[in-house]
Amino acid sequence: MLRALTAPAPCLWWVLPVPGCGNAFAPLSGVLWRHWRAVAQPDWSTGIDLSGGVINNGSWGILANDFADYSAAIYGVTLPGPCAGGQSNFTPPPAIDSLYAVPPPNALSGLPIPCDFNSFGNRVIGNVMLDNGSFGNPTNGDLANAAIPYPVNNCFVGNIDLGTGKPSSSPADLQNPSVAGVCGRKWNTDTAVGSDEYLLTAELGGASLGPAACTGLPVPGYPQRTQVKMFPNPHEEGMQNPCTGVPKNSWCR
Repeated sequence: MLRALTAPAPCLWWVLPVPGCGNAFAPLSGVLWRHWRAVAQPDWSTGIDLSGGVINNGSWGILANDFADYSAAIYGVTLPGPCAGGQSNFTPPPAIDSLYAVPPPNALSGLPIPCDFNSFGNRVIGNVMLDNGSFGNPTNGDLANAAIPYPVNNCFVGNIDLGTGKPSSSPADLQNPSVAGVCGRKWNTDTAVGSDEYLLTAELGGASLGPAACTGLPVPGYPQRTQVKMFPNPHEEGMQNPCTGVPKNSWCR
């Protein structure tokens, strides 16, 4: 079961399997996608951001992440109010800030971040994981929480890996009560160079924006997009008489 809850009250309840997305032909997912404010970039092989994807995903099975929105600065998109719901002209804490400081060629980056949205209050509870993280980069695996320190955490509770029992995670040991295994606590994480959070944020840049986004770091092994293949919907027989038993209206007379 996949549950995505946003404090203080639930906003989503999902019950669905999400099979593998382990290649460069999968459609874009949402590492740089937040509702209509989107600036979509490919983040290959993550099941569903915030909660989802439990089987055979090359990057992460379930990923919760902050969102740096550059759409207003780059495309001239007008946001409703001064970065409604986010933080305007935001600079992340050291050393996460260094990952945004120098924009790589053709990448969405640079400081300050025009509008930054924190990831918080999501509850990743009771999911069954298997064979995630096959790309083999240091942070790839079952669970990931790419979020800077915040008063309310994303929590990870009761998730299991069918192969190992304990799901892999980045930062390490997310389900430990002292890390993110209790909901509603503060999220305190190390953002120094070389920390799990720093490496995870750097790898998100490599996955979403290409290897150039990880200047000065080992290039992570993610497939780069060649083309997106969308297969046609299967043929379904229509209703012989769709107006049978329907009250008269503009379509059914």
